[in-house]
Amino acid sequence: MIRAACIDDLPQIQTLVREGCAALPDNQAMRAELIEASIAGAVASGEKIFVCQQGDQVVGVCGWVQLPTNPEWVIASGTFVHPAFHRRGIATQLYARALEHWKAAGALHVLASAAATNIPSLKLLESHGFSVSGIEMTKEI
Repeated sequence: MIRAACIDDLPQIQTLVREGCAALPDNQAMRAELIEASIAGAVASGEKIFVCQQGDQVVGVCGWVQLPTNPEWVIASGTFVHPAFHRRGIATQLYARALEHWKAAGALHVLASAAATNIPSLKLLESHGFSVSGIEMTKEI
């Protein structure tokens, strides 16, 4: 079942984000903290973050937040599905629900990113009509 997240979902959402980000390269590790904070803040403030629930378990989350200064833009914080539930179309369902919601809310653009090595995420983005609009780079200092 795809539904809006509530504050009680946060512990399970945080676990999904941490597990999903565990495989990131060291120079991307800060993403987990940023994504977790973004999603937690959105849920706490009543923004629409969507989850997939199977029984009493949250097995997927789609964290997209609208820019408060420019509501035409939505930033995709992250979409995570529990590994035991991969390849079942959950991320696709979450994307469809989020896109439907934000379009109805007046958003015109969604900015999403994925690690260059995360082929499943890149394919998911492409399947929903996303296209490459830039390149993200990091530097050790």
